[in-house]
This record gives sequence, C-alpha cells and structure tokens, in this order.
Amino acid sequence: MRKISTTEGSSVREANSPQEAGRCEGKIFGTDGIRDIVNHGFLKSAFLDKLGRVIGSNIHADGHAPRVIIGRDTRPSGAMIEKILSGALASVGMNVDSAGVISTPGLAYLAKCGKYAVGVMISASHNPSNYNGIKLFGPDGLKMTNSIEEKMERQIRAGVRPRRSVLKGVFSDMVEAELAGKYINDTPKIILGAKVNILSSRVRIVLDCANGALAEIAPAIFSRTGAAIIPINHKADGDNINCRCGSLYPEALRRKVLATKACIGFSFDGDGDRVIMADEKGNIRDGDFVLYIAAGYLKKRGLLRNNTVVGTVMTNSALENTLVRQGVKLVRTPVGDKYVLDEMLRGGFSIGGEPSGHVIFSDYSKNGDGVITALMMLKIMAAENKTLWQLAQGLVKYPQIIVNVPVKSRPPLEEIKPIKESADRIHKILHNQGRLVLRYSGTENLCRIMIEGQSFPYIKSLANKLAVVIKKELG
Repeated sequence: MRKISTTEGSSVREANSPQEAGRCEGKIFGTDGIRDIVNHGFLKSAFLDKLGRVIGSNIHADGHAPRVIIGRDTRPSGAMIEKILSGALASVGMNVDSAGVISTPGLAYLAKCGKYAVGVMISASHNPSNYNGIKLFGPDGLKMTNSIEEKMERQIRAGVRPRRSVLKGVFSDMVEAELAGKYINDTPKIILGAKVNILSSRVRIVLDCANGALAEIAPAIFSRTGAAIIPINHKADGDNINCRCGSLYPEALRRKVLATKACIGFSFDGDGDRVIMADEKGNIRDGDFVLYIAAGYLKKRGLLRNNTVVGTVMTNSALENTLVRQGVKLVRTPVGDKYVLDEMLRGGFSIGGEPSGHVIFSDYSKNGDGVITALMMLKIMAAENKTLWQLAQGLVKYPQIIVNVPVKSRPPLEEIKPIKESADRIHKILHNQGRLVLRYSGTENLCRIMIEGQSFPYIKSLANKLAVVIKKELG
C-alpha cells in the first residue's frame, strides 16, 4: 500500500526506525516515549520502579552521583509517578531535582542549560487525565535516541535489576520555583531579545492553557510582552487537563477571541509542546499556517536555510504548492516531531513542523515548543505590522479530513486484504486530485485515515467507507 502521496516539488524520506508506523504491539517506548492508562501496564508502580533503576543504570558519571531533573504536567497521577521514579533513580545513585509542574519543552530546556545527565518528563500530552506517560531527554535537551531507548527496553524485558549504588542519591523538591522561573524568564528573551516588551497594552491576547502545564507559566511569559493577557482554562484541578479545551478543541479559543475583540489567540495542549491559533476574525490557524508565515518571514531576511521547510505526510498540499511558487522546497517526513527534527538536523534547516501545532524553530530550540511558536508569531506580526489574518491570506488549504478508528491490534495494514483493496480503490479514485495517508497512531490504539481532495463532502464519504472496513477488520 502506498501510504505517502507526493506532488511535484516535494521530497519524502521514509524513516528506518521500526517505530515509524507507531508503537508496536507490546512495545514499551513508542514514537513519543511511554504512554498508558494510569495504574495499568507500563504505569504500574512495580514497572515504574524498574524503569527508574534502568534509566539510572544507563547514566554514567565519574565518581559522583549524576544529576537528573524531573517534571510533570497537572495530572493527578503525576506526583505519584514522580515519587516512584525519583526514589528508584536515587536508589541507584542519582541526584534528582524536581521542576514541579512545567511544560515538556520547558523541562528539555532546563535539562540542557542545567547540564543534567537526563531529563524526565511525566505527561501524556494531549490525552485525557486518566492517561500519563514518560518522555526522556538527554543532556543536550534532545529526546532520548531510539538506540538508548531500545537498549533500556531490552534490559527491562531481560529482567535486569540494577543494584543499589554505594553512592547516595538525593531527591530534592526545593528548587521547583527557581527552575520554572528560569524558563519563564529566559524564553521571551531568547525569541524577542533583551527588550521583550514589544506590544501595546491595547493588544489583547487570549491564552487557552488546556488546564495543563502552562496554566500558570503561559500567562506569566506573555504578560512580559506588554499585551493584555486573557487566560482561559488556566485553573487546573488535575482532572480537567485537555477536557474539552486546548489545542484539540480550538472552538473555545475562537469564541473568546471574538467575544473580547482580541488581536490573536493561542491554544496549547496539556504539556505545552504544541499550539493552535485563532486570528482576530475567529479563523482557526494550525501548524501549516505557522510554517507558511514563518517561512516567508525568514526567507525575506535570508534566514531560511537552504530555502527549505520540513513538514510531514499530513502537511496540506496547498502549503507545499504555495511554498514551491515562492521558491521554497517542502521536505516531508513520517508523523512525529522526532522525525521532523532528525530531517532538520540532517539538512541544517531552520523550521519544520506538523499541522497539529508541533513546530520547531531550530535557531532557538530543538524541540517543539508552543510558547516559542506563539512568541515567534507575535514577533512576526510586530515586525511586519500585520495581523495574523493578514499574514495568513496567501495560504488557502485544500479540504482535508482525519478520521480516527479505534483498533484492538496493529498488524501491517498492507497485509490485511480488505483494507488494502479499499485503500487502493481510494488512491485510484483520487488519482492526482488528492491524497490518502493511512497509518497507526504513535501513542494510541487508533488507525488514522487522512484524505485530502477537492470536495469535503466527497472525501468525508470516502473516509467513512474506509473506516467501516478498518473497524470490521481491526475494531
């Protein structure tokens, strides 16, 4: 089955990783770390204790206990998981500092600038509160490599039980405010320069904090720009994270922007690594619009390295075609910011991202960061003296639909004859007038159908028919 359709001017690289199609059956580390239902599977206390010891045993230091930084989002299970992991890490000689509630990119930033041996983020990103997960970062602030994760997975499955260290590890939760404060203080300066107060108090900005990791952090950061900040979904109680709010539910953002006559709105997800925008007229603008606007801004200033933008197989073809007309090439990767970053590092590119709102500006960070993306949009608006609506006018996206089908198992889709035949029929129907991308989610037991074409009702009909076949075979 041809999963990736390309149009003229694009380049697609297939990842060699076995994780490309998502988390394999029973695999511990998926495309974005570990994720499961709380107190089930990989989030049982016994497994977490084993995981913490294995993580610690793979960190090497010269005669002293290496430092680990750990953070979490607002889920009620976060503190429990942090306690278990921190105790396990300390038992094998690690000194553990807690950043408390912080975003995933914030944790990655602190791991790098604090010279920690490893960063541990406890979050399930956009998932509801009954889920949680664990993401690992190296001392460079980058997500842990597949090779290290695979090594740890082999050790866990082999029943390796690291011994307690003669070095005494220490768990400290006394520096939470200091660590979160560093990310709050540094991030605006990194993007906007020393003078961060670039906006008038007449500028209103709505922030949907998803009742997650940015509930307190985002208002503190954006208030430094001088704008009037209107936060919503910023009173986290643990259970309400991502609950009908945040980047997966931008309608609340749109309504608030229109009701308050705000200039722009930003909607984050639970761990703050993605953002969806609303312009002053209430139009929702996703990651494709970020790539379009930022590419034009950077190219004009000679900062778009190799005149290339990195997207994924989900990137709308209208963006690709628009960029090509402007002399900019789009390179596509499999879904996942890890693959986007790999391609950016390989080609030395300035910007890459996904429609979901994961965007990486490599000159500032090697991680998708919703706060950095939002600050970049404000910077561009100020520099160009244009509204988000005006900046977005050059891109008209083709109709696209995504249908998620729950599955009980995840065999190779091309080996299931009814699914393959249905997908092949759709490819023939679309021909050169659209695309079908069929893949498993990297973090959930879902099969995702993406169809792009000229008529939304028609592609919706095609997607629903294919969904029926997949549900019959795998549901």
